[in-house]
Amino acid sequence: MPPQHAIEACAARRDTPGKVIIRSIKETAGGVSYQAQDNGCGMDEQTRAKAFRRFFSTKGRKGTGLGLMITRKIVYEHGGWIDFKSQKNKGTTFTIRLPRLKEAQSELKTVR
Repeated sequence: MPPQHAIEACAARRDTPGKVIIRSIKETAGGVSYQAQDNGCGMDEQTRAKAFRRFFSTKGRKGTGLGLMITRKIVYEHGGWIDFKSQKNKGTTFTIRLPRLKEAQSELKTVR
């Protein structure tokens, strides 16, 4: 999730100051995880279920509905995964985990 999306989510909540935290975490087994956490408007269950669908957007005409779908495709093609946790009116945390290069190469060979 690009930081501007987290900032936009925070701006949607007017009852609390917005906060965005970006982390990178070196995994003990190798690889790295990246997290983007905000205290924005969060997502309800229906929105969470559609988040990675092509052309789904909560931004109306401002969004294409391709961002998360493309992000997930790129992450998967590098042998990683992306997931998120979100609560309506609480915020959202996206996590991307990318393996070490050798690990990713062997996973790609297995898939092909």
